[in-house]
Amino acid sequence: MASSYQVRLYNQAEGIDKTFEVPDATSILETAEEQGMELPYSCRQGICSTCTVKTILQGRGYANEGEVDQSEGSALSEEQIAQGYVLICIAHPLSNCVFETHKEVEVLN
Repeated sequence: MASSYQVRLYNQAEGIDKTFEVPDATSILETAEEQGMELPYSCRQGICSTCTVKTILQGRGYANEGEVDQSEGSALSEEQIAQGYVLICIAHPLSNCVFETHKEVEVLN
C-alpha cells in the first residue's frame, strides 16, 4: 500500500491547478494548505459543506481513480457522495485523485 497519493485540485474560474502528494494520515485540505493553497473551508470536521470539491471522472481527459475515505463527515448525503462530492477537510485519499474545487453551491441546491 502506498504511503501517499497524488491529488490534483483544479478550477479554471479560480485559476487553480495544482498537483501534490498527500500522505496517508493527512487530509487533502491540510496538505493543500501546506502547499500554499487558499481554499474555502469552515469547520474542518466534515459537518458543513464549505470545502466541497467534486471528483473529475475519467472520460474528461483525466486518469483518476478518485477514491477517498471521508467517513468522518456528515455534511454530504449518500447520493452526493455517489455523485463524486468530497469534503476535503476530512477526506484522506485511497488512490490518486483529481478534483474540481469550489463546489459548495452545487451541494446546497
